[in-house]
Amino acid sequence: MNHLEFHLDLGPAAQFPLAREAVFSWALQELAGVVVRPSRRVVEGQIVALRLNPGWPASPRRLRSRDLLVPVGSCVVTRVIDEADRAGFTYRTLPGHLEDGEETFLVSIGTDGRLAVTITADSVPAHPLLRLGAPVTVAGQEMMARRYAEGLKRQLSAAGSRRHGRALASASAISSPASSPTPRTCTTRPSPNPRAGDHGESTSPGAVRSRAARLPRGGHRLDEWNAQL
Repeated sequence: MNHLEFHLDLGPAAQFPLAREAVFSWALQELAGVVVRPSRRVVEGQIVALRLNPGWPASPRRLRSRDLLVPVGSCVVTRVIDEADRAGFTYRTLPGHLEDGEETFLVSIGTDGRLAVTITADSVPAHPLLRLGAPVTVAGQEMMARRYAEGLKRQLSAAGSRRHGRALASASAISSPASSPTPRTCTTRPSPNPRAGDHGESTSPGAVRSRAARLPRGGHRLDEWNAQL
């Protein structure tokens, strides 16, 4: 029986929700070039088929509208861990898989407040050719565990960088003084004030009162006029 345990620090504990989502959405596998179908969320009892992209990290090559992937085998999820500071699952291989055993993927927050991913596996080669090349098989398992963990770390780092960039942009927008509207200028043009008798207008008290009634009354009317200038 080959035993494997790989542990990698992922950064601050604040990244735990993102890491948990990556584990339960199978993104942990996809980031390492393992295609999981069906790819719905991890639940206990779920059976999935695993296929490997041999050209990872590039996208799979296509032939006749189909991805060229290497079948690995099927697994069944036997245990799901979803706690406040731990999230992960274990799956066991089914007949036809290249390996016979189980593997656990776990993200957890340590007592030091750091987030980490731990991948453990106990298995033996199931394919005759893999039994002949046991040392190569063990090296391949170690390589895949590293790819799982380092892919997750890159994803979390990229997400943290995007959040940091948005925070800086928001802080910059808040600290910048708001642009003040250009004050509206008003040029006062003297209104003609005809003298008594000009233009033939009447100078009687009644006519004066009539002209006065046509003048704007109150500041609000003046403001409206200024706004139209």
